[in-house]
Amino acid sequence: TLTIQRSEQLTFLEFAIPVSKVSKPQSKLMDKMKAFLAQPGDPAYDEGLSEKGVMLVHGPAGSGKTLFCRELEYYILKNYYEEQKKKNKTVVLVKSQLPILQKPLTDLFWETMRRQYNLRDVQIHSLMDKILDENDEEDVEVIFLLDSYDEMRPEFRNKNLFTTNNLGSKHCLHPAI
Repeated sequence: TLTIQRSEQLTFLEFAIPVSKVSKPQSKLMDKMKAFLAQPGDPAYDEGLSEKGVMLVHGPAGSGKTLFCRELEYYILKNYYEEQKKKNKTVVLVKSQLPILQKPLTDLFWETMRRQYNLRDVQIHSLMDKILDENDEEDVEVIFLLDSYDEMRPEFRNKNLFTTNNLGSKHCLHPAI
């Protein structure tokens, strides 16, 4: 099921995975994701999907959300990365397991880099410099893949992490103080 959710600040795509689809490949959902990631001129490009900026996949426990995230991660790292490389773009995938974060509302990028990727502050700064360098000939695209949203501590579950972390702007890369 595909629905488009609108809020005051953000329009995003919402995909629900029905329980009956658990054992079947998530090919329709993956096709929608490819269209979501596509740029104008790409065969998979769908203006209605690509312009949104945020995609939310939800469903009941056991419906295949984490499996889909794994398939998506593989697609991004294998196929999408190579496609973008040909266009002189670098793709940075930031996959975050939300339940292990202490401050997911404000420090998602930095805490993920430290806790899940074991990067030191100097390495994170170097990555930030690469992402933010507008003089660099190579474009950098950052994709946040946030998994296990429903397993976060209760006080964080009803919060919009996209908004609280400014994921729509380059300010999201700066640590919360």
